[in-house]
Amino acid sequence: MAGIFDMFKQTPAPAVSAAAASANANPTVPNAGNSPTAVADPAKQVAASSEPASPLEEYKDLWQNDPNAPKPAEPFKFNSDPAKLMETAKTVDFKKIVSPELMSKITAGGADAQGALMEAMNNMSQMTFAQSSHASAKIVEAALQAQEARFKEMLPSIIKQYSSEDNLRSTNPLMNDPAMAPMVQALQQQFTNKYPTATVDQIKEHVNDYLNGAADKIVGLRPAPKDTSKRASTDWNMFLETGG
Repeated sequence: MAGIFDMFKQTPAPAVSAAAASANANPTVPNAGNSPTAVADPAKQVAASSEPASPLEEYKDLWQNDPNAPKPAEPFKFNSDPAKLMETAKTVDFKKIVSPELMSKITAGGADAQGALMEAMNNMSQMTFAQSSHASAKIVEAALQAQEARFKEMLPSIIKQYSSEDNLRSTNPLMNDPAMAPMVQALQQQFTNKYPTATVDQIKEHVNDYLNGAADKIVGLRPAPKDTSKRASTDWNMFLETGG
């Protein structure tokens, strides 16, 4: 009768069949001795151990100024140079307005000379007024043409800006909140400048994605509230040691 200690005796290893021995000796047959050990991919290990990407990772460069972005147009102004204006004025010979007949009367003197001088001065004043009015008209014409060209260049951006703002106001309740509307408008303006070729719907989607990502991040960083509903447990050991 087998004793209880027979349970701890070493059990002999099972005999290896000839076929199994042949397979173990053959390196082309996979077995426990020649099967490669699976090695984990370091990149996957790093990705698995790293923290999850921020929901705002896509917009990390939103508030950075692009040095290659076109600068906003400066206000229109006249480049008036007094020296150049004087040079232009010198090209006009106002003496030609005085006819030879008037010059003869002025030279002859007498009563006719006084009348001729007044007529010559009147003719020069008329000529000066006409030249000045013509120059002013040309200056205003050039200014209006420049303003029209600048307005045509700015018009698509202005239309997109107002259309995008109106779209957000009708779809995003935050635009109707006086406390949140300035922030949403700033986001909309920044996205419009950052992506000048984006459509109104794409800008709205960017703004909503940014706000949703910011909300998720804020909620994730908020500490968990303490559970005050549970009553503190009684330490019975202390109660027994002190005898109640």
